[in-house]
Amino acid sequence: MPHAYQFYEDFLAHEDRLTISKSVKGLQIPYLIVHGAEDKSVALSEAIALHEWSQNSTFCIVPKGNHVFGSKQPWDNPQIPTELEQVFEKTIDFINN
Repeated sequence: MPHAYQFYEDFLAHEDRLTISKSVKGLQIPYLIVHGAEDKSVALSEAIALHEWSQNSTFCIVPKGNHVFGSKQPWDNPQIPTELEQVFEKTIDFINN
């Protein structure tokens, strides 16, 4: 996905507020991180870092999950992919607990 140069300029102008590690370390609410084990777009190390930066996070890896958990856009199949169902289950469990 292309990003305009102005996004970079905006980040530089507001780096203190937009730095992910600083923002995550300041979160006071619980949050869920779900990452696909086979995600080729975002490295697993990025998800692990998010988890390590906060005591309020719950971390789950979806085996065989790619970046979109087996789905695509537009979705034209009546069945939900197994990996995406696992994301739903983990999310519902997180919210209920």
